[in-house]
Amino acid sequence: MHEWSLANGIVRTVLQEKEKNGASAIKIVEISVGEISQIDIETLRYALENIARGTPLENSEIRIDMERTELKCRTCGHIWNFEESKKYLEPVGEEGDNALHYLPESVSIFVKCPVCHGQDIEILGGSGVRVKKIIMEVED
Repeated sequence: MHEWSLANGIVRTVLQEKEKNGASAIKIVEISVGEISQIDIETLRYALENIARGTPLENSEIRIDMERTELKCRTCGHIWNFEESKKYLEPVGEEGDNALHYLPESVSIFVKCPVCHGQDIEILGGSGVRVKKIIMEVED
């Protein structure tokens, strides 16, 4: 699953930051998931917990929030949210995901502006997965 590879990257990133900063513990990790990526938050959380087992991240608090995606048509300037377009996306593969789950940057191939039906679309926010904040304990 896509969520497992993302979780692996998150754990590796957090552990690298811990080492870089000489931290003794990781208290809280805040993660932002862009809505357009259509990541299953519970699967991501489960993967993070399992991959972190036996690492300094194991007992940390993991906070994951979904960032709403806004799209803008470069042709007419209309701005709308991804939820309005989601119902028109065709499922692919056995899991029923759509292609944007794997390639959110390809939005203009799969989504049209609801006003002018143009496909020159810009993602204003709410894409990708990123570690927003790491709160660590550093000994003097």
